[in-house]
Amino acid sequence: MEKVLKEGGDGFEVDVRLDLNRVPILFHDRNVKNEKVEALTIEKLKILTNIRILSLEEALGLFPNQIWDIEIKTRRCYGRTLEIIKRSAAKKIMISSFIHPLIESKDGVFEKAIILDNVPLENEINLKETTSIVWDYEIVTKELIETKEKLGIKNWVYGIETVEEIRELKTWPIEGIITDDIKSASEGLKD
Repeated sequence: MEKVLKEGGDGFEVDVRLDLNRVPILFHDRNVKNEKVEALTIEKLKILTNIRILSLEEALGLFPNQIWDIEIKTRRCYGRTLEIIKRSAAKKIMISSFIHPLIESKDGVFEKAIILDNVPLENEINLKETTSIVWDYEIVTKELIETKEKLGIKNWVYGIETVEEIRELKTWPIEGIITDDIKSASEGLKD
């Protein structure tokens, strides 16, 4: 995370799952070495993966002033994740998920985003409680973004891989770009 900030990133997109003790942890995969993440403690996960794994509470405490896109990976972790966020000093938080009913529920003041990796029909998404959409770059168009922006929906784009793609997105009415390639993003965002 320190590297992201050093390279010019504004914040973090993190995936949240529960460990065996129902602690929300930053972890993308649902299995590690044929074992379910939810059946392992964070300590056991650290041993199995040999990487530093943070709980959501630790991460928010370390970087309370950054932008956070907290992706909810499972229904089971939603409630515990909200508890941690509500206690946190971090204020720039967006909760996102492919599990759209979670995002559409009324349960707080957080910015919420549905994640889309396909283009839905207009009646397929409920935007009542949704304040943002996180679009996959491969399926989104400038016209889709402009249509949602007119409805007051904030738009984010993920899956960007090249400087040229980032330069293209600079001309779109989006809130931000979610990428793993901070170096290319910084280069593409230069004037």
